[in-house]
Amino acid sequence: MKTLFAALAGFALIGAIGATQVDAQGVRISIKKDNKSVEVNTGRSTRSPEAFRKPERVENQPSGHYVTVQKKVWVPGHYITEHKDVWVPGHYDLVKEKRVDHCGNVYYVTVKKFHPGHYECREVQTYVPGRYEIREERVWVEDDCGCDHDNGSVGHDHGKGKGHGKGRGKH
Repeated sequence: MKTLFAALAGFALIGAIGATQVDAQGVRISIKKDNKSVEVNTGRSTRSPEAFRKPERVENQPSGHYVTVQKKVWVPGHYITEHKDVWVPGHYDLVKEKRVDHCGNVYYVTVKKFHPGHYECREVQTYVPGRYEIREERVWVEDDCGCDHDNGSVGHDHGKGKGHGKGRGKH
């Protein structure tokens, strides 16, 4: 994607300014105008592969790998707050109603008023008892096989046919 972007940018620069040199394989664009120059270089290097220095091995760096282990962990009991839909049953209330008779006299009557049942969302605290849980954890394991040191004719697989990362267990 970078190469494509650089190529498109190069062709835009060629059209706008007029580059003096374009290399299609390595996408090398060189622009010179008056006494100023700009060079965009992506892709392959013009140097030979032998000219690159190989990284040196750091002997003091620990060698190892991560292993996922399962641990049995005690989780103490605790309360959790949950939002639950709770059924609230219907009920009757005694209510005084104001009434007026045909002569205009006001009087009160006690009546039963029914409220139908419905669901309500309420906070409910629930106790979760203590228990053991199996939890996974990543642990760094150092290799103590001496692979960082040259062991003569014995290869990295220690003569057993299994190198690091092959198979399970010790190598």
